[in-house]
Parts: sequence; structure tokens; C-alpha cells
Amino acid sequence: MPHTVGAEILSGVDGLDPVVYDPEKPLPDEAAHARVLVAPFLAGSDAVGIIEQVPNLELVQLLTAGAETWIGRLPEGVGLSDGRGAHGGATAEWVVSVLLAVYRHLDRFVRAQDRGEWDYHQTEELAGKKILIVGAGDVGQKTRPVWSPSRWRPRWSGAPPATASTAGTSCPRCCRTTTRPC
Repeated sequence: MPHTVGAEILSGVDGLDPVVYDPEKPLPDEAAHARVLVAPFLAGSDAVGIIEQVPNLELVQLLTAGAETWIGRLPEGVGLSDGRGAHGGATAEWVVSVLLAVYRHLDRFVRAQDRGEWDYHQTEELAGKKILIVGAGDVGQKTRPVWSPSRWRPRWSGAPPATASTAGTSCPRCCRTTTRPC
């Protein structure tokens, strides 16, 4: 959500007076009274310099799980809270999508398409692949169930798939062999 929308939501909380700032510019005068700083998303080490403009700072809230840029660089008594858990699900899905892109050579197909060429070739599939998840943090915990082989097994609704003992005739609507019409 845009930062102004977030400020509007926080404005409705008694006792809070959110101030929107641009990290590329000097902080507004209200920063002199701020006790909490919400750091810019994916802030680099240069963003830590903002804290010098917030003399009453008690807490820095990060929007990401990675806090290494800030650890050991805050004044004594200033707390640091990371965004662990905020992006684990989306990152887990990203992991699977990147693996699909790699194994299915999506980059090669897109480049061929951009050249107006058809680049038919066989690719690998994810079925049967094993991955090693290093770390047991939020992203690792969220990636495991997304990767789980049970997520990739077909699920059947309604009648079970036709077998030699249950095979029927073709459905007139979809031409699929079934024991009953769709």
C-alpha cells in the first residue's frame, strides 16, 4: 500500500501522529518529536543516517526481515524490529516460480518470442526434483509447504478417474471418457 495510505490508517489510532517522509530529502520538522521510525523498504546502509535526524528515537521498524544493515548501528537504548513473517508466503511462491522459470527455460522462450522466433525444445519439470532449504526462518518454513510434493499431485473432484473396471463411454459435452456425464 502506498505510504500515504498507511499514514491515513495509522492516523485513526489514538495517540499516533504519523508523518510521511521522503528518505531522499531531509526529514520534516516533526521528526524531532518522533519516537518510532519506519525505515524505507529495502533500505541500504546509507539509510541508517536518518536516525541522526530523530533525536527522541526509541524504535526502528523495518519492513523486511533482513536487519544486518541496522544491527550495531543504532544508539544505545533504541530498539530494532524487523519484518520477519511479513513476506514469507510471497517469497516462497517466488522461489517456486523462479524454479519453474529455470527448469522450463522461460527466459529463452521469451527472448525467442521477442525476436519473433519459435524456439521449440524440451525442458525439465519440477516433478521428482529435490531442493535443499537452508535455514529454518520464516521463508524456509513457508517454502516447504509450497514445495511439498502433495501440492503438485492432481486432486480429483467428483468421480474418480476412469480405470479399466470403471471405464464408461464418452461424455457428449466434453468427449471425455467417464462413468457419468459432466
